[in-house]
Amino acid sequence: MPLFRSTSLRMHQVSLCILWMVTAYCMPMALKAGMNRDSLSSLLEKTADRQKRVDILIHLSQSYMLESTGQVRAYALKALSLSDSLDYQPGIVKALSNLTWAARSSGDYALALEYASKCLQAAEVIDDLAGTASAKYEMAAVYQAQGDYGRARAMFKAARPNFEQVRDTYGIGKCYNGVAESYRWEEKWDSALAFYADAEKYFAAIEHRKGMILLLGNRGLVYSGRKQYEKALDTLYAANRAAAADNFVSVMLETSIEITRIWMEKQRFNEAEAEATKALASADSAGLKKYVHDAAEVLYDIAILREDFESALEFQRIVFETAATLQNEEVTNRLSNLDFELTMRSKEAEIDGLQKDKRIRSLWQSLLGVLLAVALVIFLLMAFAYRRNRQTTKLLAIQNEQLGELNREKDSLMNIVAHDLKSPLSKVKALSMMIGIAGPLAEKQKTALGMIDKVVTDGERLIQDLLDISHAEAAGNVLKVEQGELNALVQEWMGQHRENATRKRIDLVCEPGPGEIMIRTELSYVARVFDNLVSNAIKYTPSDRKVLVKTWKDAGKMYISVKDEGPGITKADQEKMFRKFQRLTARPTGGESSSGLGLSIIKTLTERLDGTVSLESELGQGSTFTVVLPLEFQQS
Repeated sequence: MPLFRSTSLRMHQVSLCILWMVTAYCMPMALKAGMNRDSLSSLLEKTADRQKRVDILIHLSQSYMLESTGQVRAYALKALSLSDSLDYQPGIVKALSNLTWAARSSGDYALALEYASKCLQAAEVIDDLAGTASAKYEMAAVYQAQGDYGRARAMFKAARPNFEQVRDTYGIGKCYNGVAESYRWEEKWDSALAFYADAEKYFAAIEHRKGMILLLGNRGLVYSGRKQYEKALDTLYAANRAAAADNFVSVMLETSIEITRIWMEKQRFNEAEAEATKALASADSAGLKKYVHDAAEVLYDIAILREDFESALEFQRIVFETAATLQNEEVTNRLSNLDFELTMRSKEAEIDGLQKDKRIRSLWQSLLGVLLAVALVIFLLMAFAYRRNRQTTKLLAIQNEQLGELNREKDSLMNIVAHDLKSPLSKVKALSMMIGIAGPLAEKQKTALGMIDKVVTDGERLIQDLLDISHAEAAGNVLKVEQGELNALVQEWMGQHRENATRKRIDLVCEPGPGEIMIRTELSYVARVFDNLVSNAIKYTPSDRKVLVKTWKDAGKMYISVKDEGPGITKADQEKMFRKFQRLTARPTGGESSSGLGLSIIKTLTERLDGTVSLESELGQGSTFTVVLPLEFQQS
């Protein structure tokens, strides 16, 4: 691993600073809505006025901007659908703005630009200057994130007059800061400092403390880029102290990481270690994996230089685990965005179809009225209606083809995951095995190989989950129906889990139903459902507890239940637990990984076999999942 990273990578590492600047204008509303989220949800249920419902949905969407891009998207989509049906243009503008933010925050820049363009068009139609300014700023932020700094500057400058027209002093300051950031990333230091000074005038005018702290940190990054290390350290330490006082976590961590890099450049390893240790603790406390990874990487470099291999091994473990988590989140976000875009296209097609149906109904009403007057008018209107219907059918066919193309794109991505990721993982696993059998290994080397095996296994499990759910959802798949005895199969399947259960000191118990339970179905699907149920139960059950498996039959159906003694599942989690890529509130008790696909696979495979899955859960008392399937599956 290289000791010092390149300037371009260092610039990438501080990208969250501009992210905060892009989103901060929404945060006051988000915080306000967050504090009253329950009351907003209650108000939404009681409000009959549909435009007011749109406004409440917008507030709910913004309230999740500090927590969940998925929830931001979900509520914004509902607001957009309702606004479109009402032709409520302000609601359309605000919903598209939130969708742009969500797409950009999850790294789908193409989708973010599409929404930003739609938002800009909608805002200009109703002369919404604030919405226009916001849309242009979002487009600039996407260009900035893509490294297209020239277009980003042009769009920041285009947004500034709109902020001036609505007298948004903070918005003007943001634009100047955005231009300064683009110059900093291009290493045009003098231009960057000049525009930071312009931004400071506007933030100071409204006493925007966090904006001033951010500018101070950005200046420190400029001095660091110029290798004016003493001046950079003074500035970065000042920004760090101010950010800590204001609990401005992202800037506090960004400045800490940059300070460690400067100390490393100066070969002052004691100072670098102290700062990196502080950053690691703060990042771990805040649950920010990116900063945990960066701080652990610096501490690993220092431990290697000091030949403290035990500490180096621990920091390397942290680096591996956080890197794997970040990579899995990137793949998950990409797949989630594809699913979301498919849903969005489907909604648009549905809304479009409803509007056209409404126009057709209106047309027929007119025809009936005219029928009493002039037969010739009836003939002409019917011809017109026929032509419009043909146009509508043709347009819907095009939209259906687009939806099919999106679905094919998602399937293509599944294949990329299967082949482009599975092959290198297999090679890593093979190399690990070769090292293990090459000769005697030290304990530290065995530990490192164990960590490699865990990372590879987690990656293979994620890939297999993606392939399984894609195959189960694919239309036209013919299942391989076989016969077996359920109790014997369950005993065989349980053998795969006894090692994990023993390692966690969990008593894995099976109570089979009386007699033989002969079944005829797709046995691989039933095995996968059982595997996910039991592995989840072990994963979320603390040590020295029990997982109980039961089987029985009744009225032509087989029953498999798995009861754990974990924390239970909240009502809120139960509403979303079968959706793809959903991570629930409860966390694994032994540090195991979770892709958010396990329960979705269970539900998809069970329904494919004409069965059902149900849950009984009480907080603090564990959960019981019960799968019900026909004893004999009839292929349709």
